[in-house]
Amino acid sequence: MPAILFTGLSGSGKTTLVNAVKVKLKNENIIILDGDVIRSKLNNDLF
Repeated sequence: MPAILFTGLSGSGKTTLVNAVKVKLKNENIIILDGDVIRSKLNNDLF
């Protein structure tokens, strides 16, 4: 399965870009992993 990773500084537009991609690929079987959400679910003390 191909993967696309968006990286950049805080406030650089990563979330905006991902949201635009999500709209364009809404009919595709895509999974979006948000690092902020993953970190908040794992353990706040880890990061």
